[in-house]
Amino acid sequence: MRELKDKWWKVQGDNKCEEEDESDELGFTKIGGVFVVLVLGCLIAFMFSILEFLWNIRKVAIEEEITPKEALILEWKFAMKCDGGVKPLRRRHHIDTGTNNSDTS
Repeated sequence: MRELKDKWWKVQGDNKCEEEDESDELGFTKIGGVFVVLVLGCLIAFMFSILEFLWNIRKVAIEEEITPKEALILEWKFAMKCDGGVKPLRRRHHIDTGTNNSDTS
């Protein structure tokens, strides 16, 4: 085995795979870029979650015909309540136009 290793690793490979005495330790300077990418990724994800929350508030305000402030308060209360995963059904209040569609007059 030693002969095969010497033949293919040392002779054929121009001694590139010789064992080195120095250990090449990983320090913060070598892996610092990983932490930069991690922090930037977390910040971008946080920004997108805020934008998505605001977009949802806008959509709820339009559908429920309430102000964006009321929608923000309702959605924030639901998001902070961690005991259930189902939103309560909100009833829309429509103004009756006074017309009666029944034929019992």
